[in-house]
Amino acid sequence: MSALTITDLSFSYNGSQLFKGVSGTFSSGRPNLVLGPAGTGKTTLLLLLSGFLAHDSGSIDLDGISWHPEGRTGLTFQNPEMLFFHSTVGQEVTFALRQRGEVSCETRGKEWLEKWDLPVGQFWDRHPMKLSAGEKRRVALAACTVFLPELILMDEPTAGLDHEGRLALRQRVCELARDHIVILITHDPEFFLEESGSVLLMQEGSARWFGGGRDLIAASLRDERLFPLPDWYRNALSGVSIPENPPWIKAESVLAFLAAGPFISKERGGEK
Repeated sequence: MSALTITDLSFSYNGSQLFKGVSGTFSSGRPNLVLGPAGTGKTTLLLLLSGFLAHDSGSIDLDGISWHPEGRTGLTFQNPEMLFFHSTVGQEVTFALRQRGEVSCETRGKEWLEKWDLPVGQFWDRHPMKLSAGEKRRVALAACTVFLPELILMDEPTAGLDHEGRLALRQRVCELARDHIVILITHDPEFFLEESGSVLLMQEGSARWFGGGRDLIAASLRDERLFPLPDWYRNALSGVSIPENPPWIKAESVLAFLAAGPFISKERGGEK
């Protein structure tokens, strides 16, 4: 497994400090999440990790060695279709391979396109700007990951996808994360928490790192100001002492947890 570690990272923009002292570790094996309200620096963090911006202070290391992202990072923005610059899907997907001098770029590009549920016969020769929003998103993700970079960064990858598309994307992301460091920003955390590795919660001016999704849920149950859990979930567990391993934010998980009893009532302080 590989690990990308950020230590005391700080960044300022136009003389104003956006965040400081941000630390955490993102490992391969599972997709890592960056969460938090708008304006807290989530996208900026990805730009720092990918080398588009330089941090003011702190360090970024890969397996203990200073991180140099050039040619080793794949990044998709919130609206990746705005960055299409080729006339066919095939050209978009194989661009990174051609830049690296891959001799079998067409074969690899076609195989990779199929992995993103985009049949070659239907999409290879089409203009990318004539696709649906979800299809554009998958083409962009395929193009940014086809060369299998060490670090894969995704900003809101589920935007524009229907439920089936989101499920398929989560499967692809989890597959990529087995051997690569994957970090994604999402406003759809409930969809990824169960599969997640570490979680970095960006807050105004700083951030808090959690070793996994359950750690974030447990901390948020203790402090409702930390992260907005769904009302139904918080209400379902309102009479229960916070467990070390709370149920996932799914109805079936909560029902199974409550049915497993006995549990400790916060009001009574005893078994129920």
